[in-house]
Amino acid sequence: MKNKIRNLFNSKVNLFILLAFLGILIIIILDLNDKDFNYHDILVELHGLIYDLFVFGIVLTIYEVNRERKREKEKLVQEVKEKIERYQEEINDFRFWHSEEAKFRISGLVKRLTNLGFKKVNLSHCYLQNANGVMSHEEMQEWNFSAANLNDTLWIMNDCSNAQFYLTKLFQSSFRNVNLTNCKFDSAILFDTQFRKCNFSGVSLEDAVVHTQDWFEEMNINENMGVEELMNKYEIYEIPKVKNEIQGYKIVRK
Repeated sequence: MKNKIRNLFNSKVNLFILLAFLGILIIIILDLNDKDFNYHDILVELHGLIYDLFVFGIVLTIYEVNRERKREKEKLVQEVKEKIERYQEEINDFRFWHSEEAKFRISGLVKRLTNLGFKKVNLSHCYLQNANGVMSHEEMQEWNFSAANLNDTLWIMNDCSNAQFYLTKLFQSSFRNVNLTNCKFDSAILFDTQFRKCNFSGVSLEDAVVHTQDWFEEMNINENMGVEELMNKYEIYEIPKVKNEIQGYKIVRK
């Protein structure tokens, strides 16, 4: 019996029902003992009660709905933030790991990050040779590819403005209609890298390695934009050839 009473008071719903019942019972008893009692008084009070319930019910409902939406939004934002942090940490685990498994794992993590709306992906020191799945993302502004292995990759109509390609390996890669505005290719390996109809406005190429001394002329033939700006700022020198090495050329400031 004691447990039933204890359970009754532990439930808020049961407690409110009990209090309401007691309140109604007390009012009925008092009304029966009141000589001036009139049922019209109940009708008047009932109208006021219904009005209060209607007005305050709407206000409280709107408040609760908005608070619940805000809570759900904050929860969703926090979940997305935690996922982004976890995916970035997993990419860090595969950095400097030159293997096919690392490449596929990183490619999948990049896709998850972009699906969550993450903009500035850091792929520095990652092995992504022939990882064209990563290069299929159109919006790659301010991505960091520094010291990454991007050999034999295909880039088509990407927006890579302000991206970092410092010390990046791009041997035999191909760029077509890519926006490379303000990109940094300093010390990058651009040997046999093909650029066609790309935008090179504001690009930095100091100490980048290319395959021919006529590289600027080749860039003009392939209809790249901003080449004259590069020619006014840089010149190409032959790198002293070491035994059994392929002849290369370095782009340096005038």
